[in-house]
Amino acid sequence: AFRIVVANYIKNNPSWEAQKIGEDYYAVKEELEKIFDVDSPQKKEHLPLTAFKEIAAKYDIESEEHLLEALHALGISLWYKDMPEFDSIILNPEWISYGVYAIINWVSNQEKHSVSLSDFPKIFQKPVDKNRYPDEKCYRFFANLMEHYELAYLTKNHSQYIIPHLLKEDRPQNLPDFPV
Repeated sequence: AFRIVVANYIKNNPSWEAQKIGEDYYAVKEELEKIFDVDSPQKKEHLPLTAFKEIAAKYDIESEEHLLEALHALGISLWYKDMPEFDSIILNPEWISYGVYAIINWVSNQEKHSVSLSDFPKIFQKPVDKNRYPDEKCYRFFANLMEHYELAYLTKNHSQYIIPHLLKEDRPQNLPDFPV
């Protein structure tokens, strides 16, 4: 019964009528999906904003920023507006997940709790990873992304990123008995 009520609410919600997606937005979405075609050997997992702007201009998009926000909200592409140093949109969210897990797992396997940007080439040393995560710009994006999602914190001297999840528990053997 609950499922039917929720489905009817969503189906009959008047706010959906105000949120029409234009053909121009849909055309851009379709083109982005072609760029990230899993079966294509030329597939791209992220796309420079300049290339996105060229696609948007081809379809006469008035507000690129609005379109980027809409695509981000729908999960079609990810755009980190507050990280302008990584001037790209992400077409494959798995690209981010794999990168973050690679960093955390590498640090854990080193039995450490922190990482520096100079460690990233070692983390992504496999040939397949070098192609997916090729450069310093990419490394900085991941460091900033981990900070953004509070998975890592930059030290005061800006040389290391502490990953709290990897810190050892510092719990005393015998806890004192505190009266209530």
